[in-house]
Amino acid sequence: MSTDPTSTSETSDYRLDSGRTTMYLTDMNHYQYSVYQRKGQGNYLVQFINPETGKKTNRSTGTTNRKDAYKAAEEIVRLSFNPHVDVDVHTVQDLLAEYSKYQRDIRKAKEASVSRTHRVLNDLANDLNAQSVNDLCNSTGINAFISKQLETKARGTVKQITTHIVAFYHWLQRFDFIDQDVVKKINRLRLTDADRAYERGTYTQDELDNLYAAAEGDETISGWTPEARAMAYRIGAMTGLRRNEICALTRSDFVLDAEMPFLMCRASTAKNQKTNRQYMPNALVAALRTYLSNLTGHELFPATRETLSVLLNHDQELAGMPKYDQLGRKRDLHALRTTYVSNLIERGADIKTVQTLARHANPVLTLKAYAKVDDVRLSDAANLLNGDSDERS
Repeated sequence: MSTDPTSTSETSDYRLDSGRTTMYLTDMNHYQYSVYQRKGQGNYLVQFINPETGKKTNRSTGTTNRKDAYKAAEEIVRLSFNPHVDVDVHTVQDLLAEYSKYQRDIRKAKEASVSRTHRVLNDLANDLNAQSVNDLCNSTGINAFISKQLETKARGTVKQITTHIVAFYHWLQRFDFIDQDVVKKINRLRLTDADRAYERGTYTQDELDNLYAAAEGDETISGWTPEARAMAYRIGAMTGLRRNEICALTRSDFVLDAEMPFLMCRASTAKNQKTNRQYMPNALVAALRTYLSNLTGHELFPATRETLSVLLNHDQELAGMPKYDQLGRKRDLHALRTTYVSNLIERGADIKTVQTLARHANPVLTLKAYAKVDDVRLSDAANLLNGDSDERS
């Protein structure tokens, strides 16, 4: 079958970005799908009726090239009807590996999403002590695992975790790895407006200094030394890196002797899956030199990245710092990133520079979600009009 989107063959009709495209699954059975691009931006998408759910489905082709998009779209649709799942599963880990392969090859999921899903499912399997596929069919244990997540994570995050779990069990049922409907027994979270829209606050410099001091004066917890925790908080507040990006840092990611010192945020750990130079202030460079000189291994921090969020709560309590600021905004590990963006804007950086440093796709996200304004700044802004008003009077 021709895959040139500008040509028309006996079995396919490629009318670029419009109408329906036809593919033949067999000599007698044909199927229609659409390939399009949202407002002319981003990857091309393929839209078709999912044979598994019977619902209209949109999936990324993983490319902005139109010709490549049509090739990828045809393969996505074809594999949805004839998925290649031919593996002799011996262990739960074999099964999780096969599911990751399915996500990459058929669902065209981004690598960051595949890694996140694998981590969630691996934690679930460990919590269930699952040695075989049948051990995974413990709905009571699954619900207990989800409830346990609520003790340390926001409800919105736990809902995302539940979504990953439900999708996995749908896959198990579809390909006959299990013969029971586990999904209907999984408790689903319902989010309130407050769950969806809670706002993160910021830290003042005095609060950050107190946080570093509290961490450095404590003991080692869950493999995290006092120095490691304080350094992780510093990196978050002075580079804006996210938790996973911080925890994945190694010695080789830092270039401290350059004229403009920076760290490399690798594509494999970055949310946008792009490698970026993250420039660092001199205060952080000096602290890093001391920290790295006392470090014995290659990795900067322990692999238990989930623990860091819990340790921040612990260190905030040691510092006598409330979890929420005076405006009721939550201060957690991601609030260090909010603080970073807000400080850049407050100290005069233009919005394009801040957007680039924050690695946001557009400045709207930078301003709407991350740039915080306090009462002092609002008052100072209002007083800027004093001079002009006095001259006119």
